[in-house]
Amino acid sequence: MLHMEIIQERLEREFDMTVITTVPNVSYFAYTNKNPEEPFIVNNPSDLLDPTTINRVEEPFIKATIITKADFVGNVMSLCIEKRGMITNQTYLTPRAC
Repeated sequence: MLHMEIIQERLEREFDMTVITTVPNVSYFAYTNKNPEEPFIVNNPSDLLDPTTINRVEEPFIKATIITKADFVGNVMSLCIEKRGMITNQTYLTPRAC
């Protein structure tokens, strides 16, 4: 949490931006073996049923466009891959590629 506080402080001080941080909340769709076509929403891992009764669990994903300076492309790509991201396209907006 300390890193987030540092980032928030810098954004407020250097860019006069107010940042509101919240705890992430991601809902998943879980399907049971009894009814594999009808999902039930899971908001917390503790809400999951016995694993032997679960047919599958679907997690949400996003399709994002990230715009950054060429200096940071390598780090952004590494972060995306580290977080199970798939890079589908890469376009440079200026002639300076590296």
